[in-house]
Amino acid sequence: MKHKVIFTFICTIIIFCFSSKYDSIVNAQDGVGLEVDPDSVLFDVNNMKPGDWASRDVKIKNRGTQPFMYSINVESRGMKKLYNELQLEVFMKKRELYSGKLNSFTNIKARHLAPGKQDDITVTIRFPEELGNEYQGLEADFAIIIIAEGEAKQQDEQTVIGKIGTDKYDFGSKLPNTATNTFVYILLGLCLIGIGIFLYLVIRKYKKIKQLKI
Repeated sequence: MKHKVIFTFICTIIIFCFSSKYDSIVNAQDGVGLEVDPDSVLFDVNNMKPGDWASRDVKIKNRGTQPFMYSINVESRGMKKLYNELQLEVFMKKRELYSGKLNSFTNIKARHLAPGKQDDITVTIRFPEELGNEYQGLEADFAIIIIAEGEAKQQDEQTVIGKIGTDKYDFGSKLPNTATNTFVYILLGLCLIGIGIFLYLVIRKYKKIKQLKI
Protein backbone atom coordinates (compact mmCIF):
# COMPACT_ATOMS: atom_id res chain seq x y z
CA MET A 1 0.00 0.00 0.00
CA LYS A 2 2.81 2.32 0.90
CA HIS A 3 4.57 1.64 -2.43
CA LYS A 4 1.35 2.42 -4.36
CA VAL A 5 1.06 5.78 -2.62
CA ILE A 6 4.67 6.66 -3.47
CA PHE A 7 4.22 5.52 -7.08
CA THR A 8 1.06 7.60 -7.45
CA PHE A 9 2.81 10.64 -5.99
CA ILE A 10 5.75 10.31 -8.40
CA CYS A 11 3.41 9.92 -11.41
CA THR A 12 1.51 13.02 -10.37
CA ILE A 13 4.72 15.08 -10.21
CA ILE A 14 5.84 13.80 -13.64
CA ILE A 15 2.47 14.62 -15.24
CA PHE A 16 2.48 18.07 -13.66
CA CYS A 17 5.99 18.85 -14.94
CA PHE A 18 5.19 17.73 -18.48
CA SER A 19 1.92 19.67 -18.57
CA SER A 20 3.67 22.85 -17.35
CA LYS A 21 6.35 22.48 -19.99
CA TYR A 22 3.72 21.90 -22.68
CA ASP A 23 1.78 25.00 -21.58
CA SER A 24 4.92 27.15 -21.70
CA ILE A 25 5.71 25.92 -25.22
CA VAL A 26 2.17 26.69 -26.41
CA ASN A 27 2.23 30.11 -24.80
CA ALA A 28 5.61 30.90 -26.39
CA GLN A 29 4.27 29.93 -29.81
CA ASP A 30 1.03 31.87 -29.40
CA GLY A 31 2.67 34.93 -27.79
CA VAL A 32 3.79 38.14 -29.48
CA GLY A 33 7.52 38.14 -30.26
CA LEU A 34 8.23 41.87 -30.26
CA GLU A 35 11.88 42.93 -30.21
CA VAL A 36 13.15 46.52 -30.43
CA ASP A 37 16.74 47.59 -31.07
CA PRO A 38 17.96 49.64 -29.25
CA ASP A 39 15.99 48.25 -26.35
CA SER A 40 16.48 50.92 -23.67
CA VAL A 41 17.96 54.32 -24.60
CA LEU A 42 17.38 55.96 -27.98
CA PHE A 43 18.45 59.58 -27.35
CA ASP A 44 20.88 60.89 -24.74
CA VAL A 45 21.98 64.32 -25.98
CA ASN A 46 23.20 66.93 -23.50
CA ASN A 47 24.40 69.92 -25.56
CA MET A 48 21.82 70.72 -28.23
CA LYS A 49 21.53 74.28 -29.45
CA PRO A 50 19.04 76.03 -31.77
CA GLY A 51 19.40 74.60 -35.27
CA ASP A 52 20.86 71.26 -34.09
CA TRP A 53 19.31 67.87 -34.75
CA ALA A 54 19.90 64.23 -33.79
CA SER A 55 18.86 61.13 -35.77
CA ARG A 56 18.62 57.55 -34.53
CA ASP A 57 17.71 54.27 -36.24
CA VAL A 58 15.19 51.91 -34.61
CA LYS A 59 14.70 48.28 -35.65
CA ILE A 60 11.32 46.72 -34.84
CA LYS A 61 11.43 42.93 -35.22
CA ASN A 62 8.94 40.06 -35.05
CA ARG A 63 10.76 37.18 -33.35
CA GLY A 64 7.60 35.13 -32.81
CA THR A 65 5.71 32.64 -34.96
CA GLN A 66 2.59 34.78 -35.41
CA PRO A 67 2.14 38.10 -37.26
CA PHE A 68 1.23 41.19 -35.28
CA MET A 69 0.21 44.80 -35.71
CA TYR A 70 2.29 47.43 -33.94
CA SER A 71 1.89 51.10 -33.13
CA ILE A 72 4.19 53.79 -31.74
CA ASN A 73 3.38 56.37 -29.06
CA VAL A 74 5.40 59.16 -27.44
CA GLU A 75 4.82 60.59 -23.97
CA SER A 76 6.60 63.17 -21.82
CA ARG A 77 8.37 61.96 -18.66
CA GLY A 78 9.52 65.32 -17.30
CA MET A 79 9.18 69.09 -17.64
CA LYS A 80 7.31 70.09 -20.78
CA LYS A 81 8.65 73.56 -21.66
CA LEU A 82 11.38 72.31 -23.99
CA TYR A 83 9.49 69.10 -24.85
CA ASN A 84 6.61 71.16 -26.24
CA GLU A 85 8.92 72.98 -28.69
CA LEU A 86 11.03 70.13 -30.10
CA GLN A 87 10.31 68.87 -33.62
CA LEU A 88 9.94 65.17 -34.46
CA GLU A 89 10.40 63.40 -37.80
CA VAL A 90 9.70 59.69 -38.36
CA PHE A 91 10.75 58.06 -41.63
CA MET A 92 10.70 54.51 -42.97
CA LYS A 93 12.78 53.86 -46.09
CA LYS A 94 12.69 57.58 -46.98
CA ARG A 95 8.90 57.62 -46.61
CA GLU A 96 7.63 60.17 -44.12
CA LEU A 97 5.40 58.76 -41.39
CA TYR A 98 5.28 61.92 -39.26
CA SER A 99 6.68 65.44 -39.24
CA GLY A 100 5.65 67.97 -36.61
CA LYS A 101 5.97 68.88 -32.96
CA LEU A 102 7.06 66.17 -30.56
CA ASN A 103 4.18 66.89 -28.18
CA SER A 104 1.64 66.57 -31.02
CA PHE A 105 2.68 63.04 -31.96
CA THR A 106 0.03 60.61 -30.76
CA ASN A 107 0.38 57.51 -32.91
CA ILE A 108 1.22 56.29 -36.37
CA LYS A 109 -1.13 54.06 -38.27
CA ALA A 110 -0.78 50.47 -37.00
CA ARG A 111 1.61 48.49 -39.15
CA HIS A 112 1.62 44.76 -39.95
CA LEU A 113 4.77 42.77 -39.29
CA ALA A 114 5.11 39.13 -40.32
CA PRO A 115 7.17 36.54 -38.37
CA GLY A 116 10.90 36.91 -38.96
CA LYS A 117 10.53 40.36 -40.51
CA GLN A 118 11.65 43.77 -39.29
CA ASP A 119 10.94 47.44 -39.98
CA ASP A 120 13.77 49.98 -40.00
CA ILE A 121 12.63 53.39 -38.78
CA THR A 122 14.63 56.63 -38.55
CA VAL A 123 13.65 59.02 -35.76
CA THR A 124 14.97 62.61 -35.82
CA ILE A 125 14.66 65.26 -33.10
CA ARG A 126 15.18 68.87 -34.22
CA PHE A 127 15.87 71.90 -32.00
CA PRO A 128 14.09 74.89 -33.63
CA GLU A 129 16.39 77.74 -34.62
CA GLU A 130 14.07 80.41 -33.24
CA LEU A 131 14.25 79.27 -29.60
CA GLY A 132 15.87 81.88 -27.35
CA ASN A 133 17.81 82.08 -24.11
CA GLU A 134 14.79 81.12 -22.02
CA TYR A 135 15.37 77.49 -23.09
CA GLN A 136 19.02 77.48 -22.07
CA GLY A 137 19.86 74.75 -19.56
CA LEU A 138 16.51 72.93 -19.91
CA GLU A 139 15.92 69.22 -20.53
CA ALA A 140 13.20 67.19 -22.25
CA ASP A 141 12.67 63.61 -21.07
CA PHE A 142 10.29 61.39 -23.03
CA ALA A 143 9.46 57.77 -23.79
CA ILE A 144 8.81 56.11 -27.13
CA ILE A 145 6.45 53.18 -26.60
CA ILE A 146 6.07 50.40 -29.19
CA ILE A 147 2.95 48.26 -28.69
CA ALA A 148 2.40 45.00 -30.61
CA GLU A 149 -0.90 43.07 -30.77
CA GLY A 150 -1.30 39.56 -32.15
CA GLU A 151 -4.24 37.99 -33.94
CA ALA A 152 -5.58 36.55 -30.69
CA LYS A 153 -5.36 39.99 -29.02
CA GLN A 154 -2.18 39.13 -27.12
CA GLN A 155 -0.11 42.24 -26.50
CA ASP A 156 3.50 43.07 -25.88
CA GLU A 157 5.18 46.42 -25.54
CA GLN A 158 8.65 47.89 -25.22
CA THR A 159 9.75 51.36 -24.18
CA VAL A 160 12.87 53.25 -25.23
CA ILE A 161 13.67 56.55 -23.57
CA GLY A 162 14.96 59.85 -24.90
CA LYS A 163 16.69 62.78 -23.22
CA ILE A 164 17.46 66.08 -24.91
CA GLY A 165 19.41 68.65 -22.91
CA THR A 166 20.80 72.09 -23.71
CA ASP A 167 24.21 73.50 -22.83
CA LYS A 168 24.08 75.94 -19.90
CA TYR A 169 27.06 77.98 -21.07
CA ASP A 170 27.25 77.71 -24.86
CA PHE A 171 23.82 78.45 -26.28
CA GLY A 172 23.44 79.14 -29.98
CA SER A 173 20.88 81.96 -29.76
CA LYS A 174 22.51 84.69 -27.65
CA LEU A 175 21.23 88.23 -27.46
CA PRO A 176 23.59 90.84 -28.97
CA ASN A 177 25.61 92.90 -26.51
CA THR A 178 24.64 96.26 -27.98
CA ALA A 179 25.69 98.27 -24.89
CA THR A 180 29.30 97.12 -25.18
CA ASN A 181 29.43 97.92 -28.93
CA THR A 182 28.02 101.43 -28.39
CA PHE A 183 30.61 102.19 -25.72
CA VAL A 184 33.43 101.10 -28.04
CA TYR A 185 32.12 103.29 -30.85
CA ILE A 186 31.85 106.33 -28.53
CA LEU A 187 35.38 105.82 -27.24
CA LEU A 188 36.72 105.46 -30.79
CA GLY A 189 34.92 108.65 -31.83
CA LEU A 190 36.40 110.64 -28.90
CA CYS A 191 39.86 109.41 -29.78
CA LEU A 192 39.46 110.56 -33.38
CA ILE A 193 38.19 113.97 -32.23
CA GLY A 194 41.14 114.31 -29.85
CA ILE A 195 43.60 113.42 -32.61
CA GLY A 196 41.94 115.97 -34.90
CA ILE A 197 42.15 118.77 -32.29
CA PHE A 198 45.80 117.91 -31.60
CA LEU A 199 46.69 118.05 -35.30
CA TYR A 200 44.82 121.36 -35.69
CA LEU A 201 46.75 122.95 -32.82
CA VAL A 202 50.08 121.67 -34.13
CA ILE A 203 49.40 122.99 -37.63
CA ARG A 204 48.20 126.35 -36.28
CA LYS A 205 51.31 126.76 -34.14
CA TYR A 206 53.52 125.81 -37.07
CA LYS A 207 51.92 128.51 -39.23
CA LYS A 208 52.48 131.17 -36.54
CA ILE A 209 56.16 130.26 -36.23
CA LYS A 210 56.54 130.40 -39.98
CA GLN A 211 54.96 133.90 -40.13
CA LEU A 212 57.31 135.25 -37.39
CA LYS A 213 60.35 134.09 -39.35
CA ILE A 214 59.18 136.00 -42.42
